[in-house]
Amino acid sequence: MGWKIIGRNYRTRRSEIDIIALDSSEIVFVEVKRWDTLDFTSMEYGIDRNKRKRIITCSKYYLAENEWYQDKTVRYDVVFHKGCLSGLEHIRNAFTETGIYD
Repeated sequence: MGWKIIGRNYRTRRSEIDIIALDSSEIVFVEVKRWDTLDFTSMEYGIDRNKRKRIITCSKYYLAENEWYQDKTVRYDVVFHKGCLSGLEHIRNAFTETGIYD
């Protein structure tokens, strides 16, 4: 995808971000979920409001520790996979601080 990966498995006491990447002028925080039990149409159940809040809080800690990225636009993506590369679903702008995109 041409992104520059700048972090993996960034952890705070309460949460973790799987991948942190630069995509042009955006910093992208990516949650990766394995999704074997349901089809991709049911993915919205995979990341509830509490999980989204923890990811957002974790991303703020990352930005506070890495001030040189604070001028970047923040984006939250989700990648679901079914255990094989052909079963990937990438949702760009999956959610924001204020809610979920439709």
